[in-house]
Amino acid sequence: FRRVLFRSVSQSRYQFKDTMLPKTTLERLQSFKLTGFVDALITQMSGTQYQDLSFEDRLTLLIDSEYTRRLDARTRRMLKDAKLPNSATIEELDFSIRRGLQKRTVLELAQGNWLAQGTNLIITGQTGTGKTYLGSAISHSLIIKGFTVRFQRSNHWMADLQSYAERRRLPIS
Repeated sequence: FRRVLFRSVSQSRYQFKDTMLPKTTLERLQSFKLTGFVDALITQMSGTQYQDLSFEDRLTLLIDSEYTRRLDARTRRMLKDAKLPNSATIEELDFSIRRGLQKRTVLELAQGNWLAQGTNLIITGQTGTGKTYLGSAISHSLIIKGFTVRFQRSNHWMADLQSYAERRRLPIS
């Protein structure tokens, strides 16, 4: 039998039409939550351009698709959990404005090498100078690189420190 699998955008379940794979195989892949793999498999099965590829090449494409989907989902989750106040990125920073920003320093901070030393980053300056925007841009870059970020304004973390001092106990994390 020959069936083709397709996924309805409005549904989380797959519907089956002619493909060479048994329905149970596709259902098992779904139960493993391999959505990127299954979606790429559907694309491969419905397109003739993949037929000339070796098994290893096709398998590599399927695995890459699943890896990319998971990495994207992890990055989206980490960006959400960081609670960044805006969606600034390093690429959007304007270094031509005279605010005393040194491009090299900002780019080095965005790489995250300083985190291996257990160092934190606190950005200070006058009101309206772009501290929050700069912090968001650096944080975004670090999250893309796989670092976990906790973005807080100083009044929030000062309140947290005061609370910890009152309880005479710092959180374990």
